[in-house]
Amino acid sequence: MRRDRRASAHVRVFRLLLRLFPAAFRGDFGTDMEADFADELRDAEGRRAATALWWRTFPSMIRTGVAERVAALGYDARFAARSMARTPGFTAAAVLMIALGTGANAAMFSVIDAVMLRSPFPDSDRLAIVLIRAAGRDSAAVSLDQYRRLAESSPALQSVGAMGSGQRPVLTGLGERRRLNVECVTTGIFAVLGTPPLAGRTFTADEDRPGGPGALVISYAFWQRDMQGAPDAVGRSVTLNGMPTTIVGIMPRGFGGPHSRNNNDGWLPLGPALGGSSTAGCNGGGAVNAFARVVPGLGLAAAAEQTTRSAGIDRIPDGQGRFGSTVTLVSLDEQTISGLRTPMLALVGAVGLVLLIASANVANLQLARVFARRREIGVRMAIGATRMRIATHALGETLVLYALGCGLGLVGAQWTLALLVALLPATIPHLHEISMNVRVLAVTCAVSCTVGLLAGLLPALHASSPSLLADLRSGAMSANRRGAGIRSVLVTAQIALSLTLLVGATLMIRTFLTLRPSSPGFTASDKVTALMRLQGPSAATPVSTFDAMFERLQAIPGVAGAAGSTYIPMSGLTSSAEVSVAGATIDVWTLGAVTPNYFAEMGIPITRGRAFDAHDDAGGAPVAIVNEAFVSRAWSTGSPIGQTIAVARTGGRTTRRVIGVIRDTRTLGSNLKVWPEVYVPFAQEPGPSLNLILRVGSTGDPRLPSAMRSAAAAVDATQVVDRFTRLQDVLDARVSTPRFGAWLLALFAAMALLLAGAGLAASIGWWVAQRTREIGVRMALGATPAAVTRMFLRQGLALGLIGVAVGLGGAAATTRLLESWLFGVTPLDLATFACSGAGILLIAAAASYVPARRAARVDPLVAIRTQ
Repeated sequence: MRRDRRASAHVRVFRLLLRLFPAAFRGDFGTDMEADFADELRDAEGRRAATALWWRTFPSMIRTGVAERVAALGYDARFAARSMARTPGFTAAAVLMIALGTGANAAMFSVIDAVMLRSPFPDSDRLAIVLIRAAGRDSAAVSLDQYRRLAESSPALQSVGAMGSGQRPVLTGLGERRRLNVECVTTGIFAVLGTPPLAGRTFTADEDRPGGPGALVISYAFWQRDMQGAPDAVGRSVTLNGMPTTIVGIMPRGFGGPHSRNNNDGWLPLGPALGGSSTAGCNGGGAVNAFARVVPGLGLAAAAEQTTRSAGIDRIPDGQGRFGSTVTLVSLDEQTISGLRTPMLALVGAVGLVLLIASANVANLQLARVFARRREIGVRMAIGATRMRIATHALGETLVLYALGCGLGLVGAQWTLALLVALLPATIPHLHEISMNVRVLAVTCAVSCTVGLLAGLLPALHASSPSLLADLRSGAMSANRRGAGIRSVLVTAQIALSLTLLVGATLMIRTFLTLRPSSPGFTASDKVTALMRLQGPSAATPVSTFDAMFERLQAIPGVAGAAGSTYIPMSGLTSSAEVSVAGATIDVWTLGAVTPNYFAEMGIPITRGRAFDAHDDAGGAPVAIVNEAFVSRAWSTGSPIGQTIAVARTGGRTTRRVIGVIRDTRTLGSNLKVWPEVYVPFAQEPGPSLNLILRVGSTGDPRLPSAMRSAAAAVDATQVVDRFTRLQDVLDARVSTPRFGAWLLALFAAMALLLAGAGLAASIGWWVAQRTREIGVRMALGATPAAVTRMFLRQGLALGLIGVAVGLGGAAATTRLLESWLFGVTPLDLATFACSGAGILLIAAAASYVPARRAARVDPLVAIRTQ
């Protein structure tokens, strides 16, 4: 009895394993296989023999089951391919729709993967930037005393490092003289970040102290660009600001320092500057930015609390002499991407909507194929095909379509990713690491297969419905009734999702147009700029040096004019000051020192008074020119010409006489507010740095940078001119973030509208085909072509109205994700919502009109005979 029960249990397990085989295989061979196994089991004596039987049977069943499943999938794929080959137009349309959605998702996920998901730092969850909370506010400025105490007395912090300010030192000894973009850091910063160098080493403690030997760690980009990837780069000696410096290490690709900056050329030791020694390009200052790696197993909040107590931060004065400070640790990853997270997720959602719309279209097309083949499917079911087999074939067709579309989309994504990267703001972290990789390919294929499976379930269920057998007797009307409802829902969903994207795109476009004015108050299209920062003996005589420089610049062929200024409008780099007028104080956003011809060259009109001239030099009376915004703040009545103002600078307070008023200009790209501005003659407040502005025409000669370097060398061979750029590019850089969002959302919205319009047109066309006989009867009874056209237009517009109603609600709920990128418009802007809704309805009307007109041209006699 016990033996029979044991044998029965073995047989039940065998039956369970038979489920590994396809149903058709089980129907043909399952009973025989089970009987053979039972016979072998009866002949097996004892547990050892039974174990040996399973040792032979189990692997064999696994291998055979997998092989049969693969063979069945191959058969289904071949069947699907033959079926799709009979309808090439449908196949091409479906594959193209899937490729659009998949390619857009692959390109966008490549950006998200590089910017938000990957980190060049190991255990990045333990990395933090140190903030000092005082008077209820957090500041990244950590005083030197506070930093030293953190580095010495913080057991909760595994390592601590600091970063200070640099001077962009002049590099010689490695090709043409140029300035480096360097970060000045302590040696502890590399221990904090935990990324080992690709070659060589980082700073030693001896190099990171006053009087230590000069050392430079270079970035991978600098090594490849300026040293052509030379294998002997480590150990080479270069000169920075005249001081010999040895390249001691090369950081790996993708490492951009603690802030992940894309333009870093290298890193210099900060220790000498903090100790008061002369360095090759670092400033000591009174404060640094501090970074820390928390000990394993301790959260950032707990580590901050312990650090405040152990280091006694509350007893150490901050940069403003205040006591009672506390430490706050903020995740370095969060600090880097905090401003990007929500907008990036909104873009991911947008591109996901494109894929959903494409999938709804494919499902709609598949439903049309199912109902077009209802007689074929009905016959197959009548002669014995199972519902599972019919559903498997239908689902297989959809998966084959998605496989083809995914492959085509990935090819397209490779081509379009470069364009997407070009649209990204240059400040996006890890910008140069964006690329298609194995992880992106795997996720894209997984998403495509999952969406394809879900999109194929609906057609598969309809294809295997027993009610299709009734179509052998009832004709088209039953299929029409069953298919119309679900297809209407799909089309309405497409319209709603498209409207959500269109509203977001319109908001971003309006933001971009607001922030990128056509008339910023000056002319930019014919200007190029460069920066010249004097060093050596020439820095002591800046006026005469720059006068000689301008004389040579104006002699360059193609240069129509040259001027200089310490400030370029909309560049974001300003020198603010407090200006006293008749006892009142005005905070001036811009205090620029300019050459006499600056306003004329920039096309900024003088509305009152005069511009600077050659007499406004160091020996002349102190004068100033203000903008109209300053005048409105300082003098409500009377003329500003001849009035005096007191300008407070670091070196003291200077009283100046106002000699002119200029028209207001746009000051900052992300702010429409006009700020008070004051300009002084460069000859009266000279400095070692000046922006050189050349009027050269709309494009400029590409040889101009070389000519400017030659001009600088002719004045003083030790000087460097760099940062060559078109002034229009400066303006564009200030609005790069809204431009990126506007372009990308507009692209996604255009794709969505195209797909939704195609889906609506296909659905109306399907309804026309299904109701051909009805149309013939109507027209035979007197219905006019116009009436038939209006009937189908009403159907299309009804779906459009429902989709618009749903889409407006969805847009109202989702546009808040773009709030941090919007300017000059609110997330619930009524005009944007109204215009977007009206635009969708126009597209719905256009998409419905073509099939509606085709229906109106049906011959009644032909239509009645067709079914």
